[in-house]
Amino acid sequence: MNLQKLGSDALAIIRANIKLFLLNVISFWRINYHPLIRFKSHINITVDTNSRISIGNGTLIAANSSLSATDGGQLTLGNMIGINRNSMIICHNCISIGDNTIMGPNVCIYDHDHLFTSKRGVIRNDYKTSAVHIGKNCWIGAGTTILRGSIINDNCIIGAGCVIKGTYPSGSIIIQKRNEIIYNRL
Repeated sequence: MNLQKLGSDALAIIRANIKLFLLNVISFWRINYHPLIRFKSHINITVDTNSRISIGNGTLIAANSSLSATDGGQLTLGNMIGINRNSMIICHNCISIGDNTIMGPNVCIYDHDHLFTSKRGVIRNDYKTSAVHIGKNCWIGAGTTILRGSIINDNCIIGAGCVIKGTYPSGSIIIQKRNEIIYNRL
């Protein structure tokens, strides 16, 4: 391992520990984390009353990513999770991600939808929620969106750009083909 990489990793560990310690003080100790985790720059973490975030050993969160647990949500990241650049994990109920799962950039995981009625449209700050579970040793491709109620069992691969909702058995390879072209003629 070269010295530059070692220095970069040490800085990422220090950055994560300082940020999480300060967030814990402000949030009255609602974040549980292992000290050997790494944060790159511009990580946004939000945790409110009755919510909890747990981050396992060896987890890496890359630049410009966000973690949020609100409305009593429980966000649990296992050991050795890799969250790539510009990813968002937004929890209002329960999201759990198993050990050794890695994600490409721009992955979004949500355990909620905004409520919508035909009379009022989107209802702000009112959600329909259901838990999301992602198993161990999964690989989630770039630009994937995982929606509420999804269960992705162990050892799954999700191709880039997928929109996921449902239950997938262990060992699944999930891809979505898009052959339809939609356009409006002017």
